[in-house]
Amino acid sequence: VNAKGGAGATFLACNLAHLAASVSDEASALIGFDMQFPTLPSYFDLKLKHGLLPALESVDELDAIAIDAIMASHSSGLKILAARPEDFRFSFDSLAQQANTLLDLLLNNFRHVVVDMPRHIDEFNAQVISRASKIVMVVQQSLPHIQDATRLQQLLRDQLGISPDNLVIVVNRYNKRAEIQLTDIEKALPGSNLMTVPNQYKEVSESINLGIPMYEHARHSVVTRALVTLQSRLFGHASVAETATASGRISSLLQKSPLHQLFGDKE
Repeated sequence: VNAKGGAGATFLACNLAHLAASVSDEASALIGFDMQFPTLPSYFDLKLKHGLLPALESVDELDAIAIDAIMASHSSGLKILAARPEDFRFSFDSLAQQANTLLDLLLNNFRHVVVDMPRHIDEFNAQVISRASKIVMVVQQSLPHIQDATRLQQLLRDQLGISPDNLVIVVNRYNKRAEIQLTDIEKALPGSNLMTVPNQYKEVSESINLGIPMYEHARHSVVTRALVTLQSRLFGHASVAETATASGRISSLLQKSPLHQLFGDKE
């Protein structure tokens, strides 16, 4: 989920799900719950024959064979279900229980279920978020992003009872020369599990515009390597050596910046 619009959550969700299917070779599903701006299929250059809304409305009639049939298939083996523009509604709160039933069905048939969430929290989205084993909040290095991330972290904790252990903060388009540094983000979001994905505009833009996931489009890029590390951490495939190396890289980048004056030093 984005802490602020345009942080890159859909890009990360698509690529993490693709890695789970193609690299880990485990049954993986990607669900797009943004009902108003459903751009997720374009990240795979796919057109959906069936949408999320009909699946929710008929979920009590679906079984493993039926849910597999209505989901779009990517060449990697990833199965995809998302909303279509013609399925627009102002509110999906009446389908909150159906969302729970759909998640039960998916979790019974897939090893990994990755969900791309819209930024707002309503009854429908709260049902989905409360089921997550890990919530990945995507931020960038700007004051508005950090302010909104702080607000979203508070909402998740106070309104939904989300444990800090279940929250991962990903700094997308990370630039080590930016004014706001990782230490500033850690102070604003105390107790966060912080990871980074570097900025590589050309390769990422090409991947999105072509509808080809990064692992297929630019396998050796620094963004792809960061995505593989993130996927390993989230899904439990990282080796001890890989984890130690990644932690060392992150630690070496921690520096102070003027933003600590706004948030103060951690007590």
